[in-house]
Amino acid sequence: MLVDDIRFEARDEHAELSGRITMDRLDTEGLRIWFRAPTQYAIRELDASPFLPGLLVTAMWWNEKLVIDGPVSARLLASVDQAIADVDLALGHLLQACEES
Repeated sequence: MLVDDIRFEARDEHAELSGRITMDRLDTEGLRIWFRAPTQYAIRELDASPFLPGLLVTAMWWNEKLVIDGPVSARLLASVDQAIADVDLALGHLLQACEES
């Protein structure tokens, strides 16, 4: 899964961060994902960090590498391994419960 063509636009009432999504396993042509917040809470520089937690589980589900073509918080990146372990554990319990029922 690739997130590229990342754009930040601040308007009067809200700011929007958006990126184009491309996946190997799904037809995502022209698909963009966006995050919108009131302008007063927006960071005034391009920061692609919201795409990481927003798309990590989806990339894991489809067994695709997540590549974000933009700056991501070093602190957030440092926590990815633990997040993946937590998701694997949670999904393992969920799948086990489904098999037992």
